Amino acid sequence: MNVNQGTESVEAGIEHEYAASPKTRHMAGSTTDQHSRQTAAAQNWDATFMKVEPLDDQNLAKWDEFAERSPDAWFWHTSHWMSYTRAYAGKSFQRNLSFWVTRGGARLAIVPCFLEVGPAVLSLYHDDVDGTDRPRLTYAGVPLPAPALVGDLTAQGRWEVLEFVIGHLKHLAANHCVETFQLISPALAPGFLGSSLPLANPYARYGALDISRATQIIDLRNDTSKLWTAVRHGHQYDIRRGERYLTVKIWHGNELPSSIFEEYRALHAKDAGRVTRSEETFLMMREWIYRGEGALVQVMNGDKSVGFILLIVYGKGAFYASGCRDPDDIKLPVFHVAQWQLIQWLKQHDVWFYDIGVQQFSRQWYDNPSAKHMNISKFKRGFGGTTVPLHVSEFHLTEAGLRTAITYRLEKTYGPI
Repeated sequence: MNVNQGTESVEAGIEHEYAASPKTRHMAGSTTDQHSRQTAAAQNWDATFMKVEPLDDQNLAKWDEFAERSPDAWFWHTSHWMSYTRAYAGKSFQRNLSFWVTRGGARLAIVPCFLEVGPAVLSLYHDDVDGTDRPRLTYAGVPLPAPALVGDLTAQGRWEVLEFVIGHLKHLAANHCVETFQLISPALAPGFLGSSLPLANPYARYGALDISRATQIIDLRNDTSKLWTAVRHGHQYDIRRGERYLTVKIWHGNELPSSIFEEYRALHAKDAGRVTRSEETFLMMREWIYRGEGALVQVMNGDKSVGFILLIVYGKGAFYASGCRDPDDIKLPVFHVAQWQLIQWLKQHDVWFYDIGVQQFSRQWYDNPSAKHMNISKFKRGFGGTTVPLHVSEFHLTEAGLRTAITYRLEKTYGPI
């Protein structure tokens, strides 16, 4: 798929009025090379400005290479996820506005961004929306992946680039009559998990409303006995009970037979009661598995498939993408057995962190989870791990829009105010 169908081209090479101020245009460095950098800048003043370069199909491989090296990126930043998101968005997709940030020819950041049409999304879930269709900067209806920056910037340099990115996103929003947009920072990003101290949401510095959630991450660097001890006792019982008659096969790479994947598709539709996504998106997921960026967990009762888990694997992290089970065998502990086998398999394959899913504990003014969502969170916590922040940042272009969003959420959660 051409992920740049409808790409915005007029932004190419623009030097924006919200570029870093003269006092902060140069990234911090050592005293010994400061004079040479200032001299070079005097000879080529344009090098002191950050520029926007739209993503095009010719640069997809370089985009993915940048994501692979960035401390801020995970699979959500890759062109593979971009193509999937474009297909999943369907008719709501309007333009791919994704862009690079450069300075003096050096690439400093990648910023995935789609222009779509649909209800204003005020939650991580599609079922929390406000009003009729309108322009929005979203990724198939959910928050945009937060910018991913090059890894060798100084602390001051990072703040400058982030300020520039937010300025350009606001510029895009204003040009396309978008009232608000959200950014979500991947909890599996190496820079987040590798920090020696917990990191706060950086986007509050730029006026964002911090509506962060939480997610559950299992540290697979622990030995297997410790991982087992962390599993809830009730889950341990169901795992041992299920292992007496359920078997698990984990498919990864080209070993996945087409027939098994078709079984997964059929069971996914049976469990959901309908086909929830296009054939195109399913085929993309199969390609992730073939490339080693995914795995399919098959749970069998005898010779019958009774459940599947689709996993995304990227770098040192893995993400629980989706699961389905046969509604005719609802009493079988399918996911208990599958998750424990998966934890061991990931550890054996040198994956360090497993993000098992978003955690919701109670009503918040900006998030009104159903009892179902809270029970799913509790079930996932039963496999151990640590609850960590999932930074979500919301920007509003006007105070009136901010007030409307806050009022809507408060009334949805607590009733009329």
